[in-house]
Amino acid sequence: MARNVMYSVLVAESPQVARIYDTLATEGPLNAKTRRLVKIAVAAGLASEGAVRHHAHKAVHEGVPLDEVRHAIALALTIAGQDATQAVRWVEEATACNGNGHASGIAVPTIGRDHRGDLQSQRQKIEFESFNRVIANARASV
Repeated sequence: MARNVMYSVLVAESPQVARIYDTLATEGPLNAKTRRLVKIAVAAGLASEGAVRHHAHKAVHEGVPLDEVRHAIALALTIAGQDATQAVRWVEEATACNGNGHASGIAVPTIGRDHRGDLQSQRQKIEFESFNRVIANARASV
């Protein structure tokens, strides 16, 4: 299953760039747990509900203690401020147990559901347009 719509487009439109993206996301001097915590903190700083929920759920599923996930959010709060405050709730919801000790699941990202209404939709549209420009530039350089 594709990570998200933009990643699906990347794979379909430019598989070579997708492989490079995957390499950046999975290799390097940071271990897997640290990479996951960094992704959570960055997502919180960007107030990206879907990314926070996804990475928090994955982190707990991969064995990262919830205290460490919460600490990553707290670190994001010190830099991003108020924009990251909702990430605390998103983490708790995404990692809530379903009665058998396992996280209940990933809540799918919703456009316009957060407190900013249309701003979230506009941000995602801009991100998608920027993403398409990155793909076009990558194609031109290959």
